[in-house]
Amino acid sequence: MNTTIGESKVSQLRDTSVSQQRPVTNQNLDLPLVLILLMAMALPMLVLYANGALASLMLVENYINPTILGTFTLSAFGVAAILSLNAGRWVKKWGIRSAMVSLFLLTGLSFTVLIWVEHWLGMALAIAVCGIAQALANPATNQAIAAQVPAPQKALMVGVKQSGVQLSALAAGSVLSMAAITWGWRAAFALMIPLCLGMAGLAAGKNWQAKVPAQRVSVRGKGDQRLLASLMIMQAGVGITLAAFITQIPLIAAQIGMTTQQAAFLITLFGGMGIVSRLILTPLASKFRHESELLLRLYPAAGLALLCAFNATDELLWLIHAGVVGIGMTLVASNAVAMAMVIKYPAFGDIPTASGRVSAAFFGGLAIGSLLFQMATNLTPLFHAGLGLLLLCMAICGGAAVFLRNATTRDS
Repeated sequence: MNTTIGESKVSQLRDTSVSQQRPVTNQNLDLPLVLILLMAMALPMLVLYANGALASLMLVENYINPTILGTFTLSAFGVAAILSLNAGRWVKKWGIRSAMVSLFLLTGLSFTVLIWVEHWLGMALAIAVCGIAQALANPATNQAIAAQVPAPQKALMVGVKQSGVQLSALAAGSVLSMAAITWGWRAAFALMIPLCLGMAGLAAGKNWQAKVPAQRVSVRGKGDQRLLASLMIMQAGVGITLAAFITQIPLIAAQIGMTTQQAAFLITLFGGMGIVSRLILTPLASKFRHESELLLRLYPAAGLALLCAFNATDELLWLIHAGVVGIGMTLVASNAVAMAMVIKYPAFGDIPTASGRVSAAFFGGLAIGSLLFQMATNLTPLFHAGLGLLLLCMAICGGAAVFLRNATTRDS
């Protein structure tokens, strides 16, 4: 980083909470806002987790097979990745209220189409609609936090809203699964439609006028594209690793003799740890000199967790549990920390735009993660070639975090 950019961008990348924020009189937690943000992250993801949790019931219908289920995931994350590049512009143009209402209505439309169509192509298109909602989720919720939440609560609120993703995993494996067993998977999906409509109504009636000083939510420009690119690289690596990990864990569990119920518990454990980590580590990250210092601890820990999970045996079952807990407590939290950084530091540029680009990198990683893992394993008979790919992703993420950390100390 040269001197011209260095002094201006480095100062913007440092903690701006004291210099740019005034005390806000109302420090009470806005519960309707908490619910909106949580559901905005949870509902668009719920349909995808539900497809996994209810796969055995959906496969009974002769027009759905495992390959088609995989296409559903690719269509949603692929659409989300592509549209996220411009989703920030939509949020700025429409405003928070319209973006939030659109998000919930699109998700409700997706569930509605899913329960009526009886062709896999129609179902894939319906799930792709959820990809549009996913693209809107981070730019809209991050802009809402910037405008509505006092500085001392921002990091916690980011952790809360990001935990909505893991909440949807837990709901899919519990509430929706029980409903589907009792009434069928279409009826289970139908239960989500009133919830989506209710959240759209709550978002429409919410007062979205900024509650923090105007300069905190003003347009911040393009920022330093190299800093934003480093954050995108980290999130792409995290997305690739999470997608491959989640798809491989059930296979590893089966190989070492675990039952289907025990394998399902691993996914539940992953979701629970993800919620805990986002609620604890996102606020904790703000206590460091810079959040990248925490990330530099999380990525090596994630690498160790990967080694544990992929080396589990029937005699060392604790390794797979340790790996699941480790990934849930590290990589899942790192995604929330990245979003908190976008909100906190002007150097990343305009909040909706930066949020959309970081989301695009993350969703892109999720979309291709499993495919890249399979390609790596096909290159060599060694199963651990895929593990090597994931460890390489962690190394690249660590390198990007080092760049961000150095940006806060160079020329200072």
